[in-house]
Amino acid sequence: MGAIDITWHEVLRRKGIESSIVESLIGFISWKKNEIYPRLGQEITDVLKNHTGQVIALDVSNDLYHHQGIVFFNRELSEDIASQIFSEILDYEYQEVYNSPQ
Repeated sequence: MGAIDITWHEVLRRKGIESSIVESLIGFISWKKNEIYPRLGQEITDVLKNHTGQVIALDVSNDLYHHQGIVFFNRELSEDIASQIFSEILDYEYQEVYNSPQ
C-alpha cells in the first residue's frame, strides 16, 4: 500500500495514536503561517459536509513546518492532543507524501 493510499485515521493509528482519539477526528484544514486562507469557509464546509453531530474545532500551529490550521473532532479533546495529531499529520505529509524536509 502506497503512502497516499491510506486514510488519515490509518496514518495516525500507525503513528501510535490511541484508536478512540483517532476515531474522534473529523478532519482538518492547514495552511502556511502568516498567509490568509482564501476560501476558509468553503474548506470548513467541505470538511464537515458529511458529518452530523457535535463538532469541536481546535486551532493548531506547527513551528517545524510553519503551518497553522483547524482540527475538527466529534468530542472534546485537549489542545495538546490536537497539536500532536496536527504534527503527526504534517510529519506524514512532508516525510512520506512529499518526501521533503521541513
